[in-house]
Amino acid sequence: MLNSILARKLQKITIDRLLITSDDDNPQLITNPEDIKRITIDHYQNVASSNNPALFTSYENLTPFWQNIYKRKNTSSEQQSILTTPITLDELKTMIQSLPNNKAPGPTGITYEF
Repeated sequence: MLNSILARKLQKITIDRLLITSDDDNPQLITNPEDIKRITIDHYQNVASSNNPALFTSYENLTPFWQNIYKRKNTSSEQQSILTTPITLDELKTMIQSLPNNKAPGPTGITYEF
């Protein structure tokens, strides 16, 4: 729907391979289309399941691999905590309302004017 509103051609993502790392850190490349389909469906159903609480609600809950990627090199742990605090709806509304009008849209093609 958003693509038709913005007069854009629909872009599809094709998943033709999966790299899965097991609990013992052994990577496995999956290329069989049926296996890819099954594993991908299982993954997104588990992630989106209402019975499944968010696994990574804070930096400390991330795996070491992702902690290394998201680690702020020049910030204190207090600053990291402030930066990872969830944004409230009021903060988001205030920020959007403070954006300037009559500016070119970004890569999404959506302007800030509501």
